[in-house]
Amino acid sequence: MFKLATKNQRGFTLIEILVAITIIGLVLGVSINTFTSNTSHIDEAVSDVERAIRYSVDEAALRNSIIRTRFYLDGKPQKMSVEYGPDDSFVIPISQIEPADTSVLKEEENKKKNKEFDKKFNRVPEFNDGPRNIHESVRIIGVGSSLSGLLYLEGQASIYTYPSGEKDGGIIILGDDSIVTAVSFDPFLLGFKYERRLIEPDILYEELEAEQDKIAQEIFETWIKK
Repeated sequence: MFKLATKNQRGFTLIEILVAITIIGLVLGVSINTFTSNTSHIDEAVSDVERAIRYSVDEAALRNSIIRTRFYLDGKPQKMSVEYGPDDSFVIPISQIEPADTSVLKEEENKKKNKEFDKKFNRVPEFNDGPRNIHESVRIIGVGSSLSGLLYLEGQASIYTYPSGEKDGGIIILGDDSIVTAVSFDPFLLGFKYERRLIEPDILYEELEAEQDKIAQEIFETWIKK
């Protein structure tokens, strides 16, 4: 048998339902807008990286010289620049490829060598005003190069492009508080490849960078084996 609703079993009124729908819509709207905003910043950073690499290829051919896309991983905001150097007869010293010896005895020597090496490079016109800033909500987690076979998580890292059109195979891994994005490229091809991984939503803020580093290392290890 069907039971009739009593006065104490009344349902929701139309106004109550509309109010509930409005509140849910506002909450979802804020969440979507926040995610879209963060995603747009990381997409903008990825576009800047792509533009710099393409620009390096063009400049290397026009100038008949080595070009480097340089990433400054320390500090806030992080920075990126494109610089031209010597012609194609220039040999990049091994000290610029392998990790620096950080012992106290070698520290001053490394600084001197790096300073002398940096003098051989100048910013291209588009970067005359200084390195470009990466948006503060985005972190360049690491820069990997096929030349060194290493993923750099701190300091400065460079991708070199040569007058022949060849460049170092590279991977630039960026992240924010919700996603890690990797953009990679081959030495002789002009296109880019992408990989994205979501960060677990329950990660604490103080654990975020460690989680980003972990994901970046996993992505790099897969990429370098290809």
